[in-house]
Amino acid sequence: MRWRIAAFLLTGFACQLQAASTASLAKSESSTEMDYDVAGKGPIGWSGGALFAVEAQSSILPVVRLFGRDGIQLAALAVNIPDARIVGVYSVARGSNGLVAIAGGAGDFEGRTTEFIALYPADGSVRKVIPIPVDIYHPNAIAVAADGSVWTAGIPQKNASDHNVFWHFDSLGNKIGSAVSATMLPGSLALTSALFAASPQGLVWVCPRDGRYLELSLDGDVTNDITVKFPSTTSIVTGLTVTEDGQRFVQVQSKQPRQIAIYSIDKKSGDLAVLANSPDFHLVGADGNNLVGVTSRRIVSVSIVP
Repeated sequence: MRWRIAAFLLTGFACQLQAASTASLAKSESSTEMDYDVAGKGPIGWSGGALFAVEAQSSILPVVRLFGRDGIQLAALAVNIPDARIVGVYSVARGSNGLVAIAGGAGDFEGRTTEFIALYPADGSVRKVIPIPVDIYHPNAIAVAADGSVWTAGIPQKNASDHNVFWHFDSLGNKIGSAVSATMLPGSLALTSALFAASPQGLVWVCPRDGRYLELSLDGDVTNDITVKFPSTTSIVTGLTVTEDGQRFVQVQSKQPRQIAIYSIDKKSGDLAVLANSPDFHLVGADGNNLVGVTSRRIVSVSIVP
């Protein structure tokens, strides 16, 4: 496969992308420039046809800014948790219906802490904030599925009555189910580093430490459970996404060999195929069949050419 830069969604500085030997790059004729510097923002991602970037992370009032394909701001969502002195945003996702889901944690002035899930409909109003006791469940990643429901990937805690890793909520914030017992997956240390994303058919989850890769249906049934063969045992997975046509991609940083690269995943064998070396490209999502990444304070959409 080859890469072709299809469009610059947000620009500001020079773009550098090192292609693999089988890849080629071609800059688009048109680009959209915008006065927005992504440096110091995070997490940053792309889902549901929009870029999101968290500002004022770990403060009393983080803000999630959303931008469309044309670079125009769609919304600025204040993550307001009552009585909190500090709020951290772990994960953000946007669905095709415009619903924005946020997983995070907060602490008050008396030292009490809570985890939470916050849901915002397309108009930007606060639909619901769901507090989750810290001794019950830690939702470290969130995704909005193709059917508009919300899933979290997290760690059941010591006082949990539900020991499943994946919790399922409807678009109103009501918990409607869960899936996959924590006893079936690695320990807490590995689970905190796992990556989670929606796919056209359900959800995908990968745990870098042991290469465990799962696919879930929209109902939470495990439809695939394989081991992904990463370049080395010290590989760090920094990005995971699924394109509209069902291709799975991960970004992996490895020490031996020393490189940062985008790989496609063979969902049957678990084999990885290098798409491109990407030392200055951070994979943040997929827009249709294009990969989206941050490079040198720029948001770049990259098409995949067979």
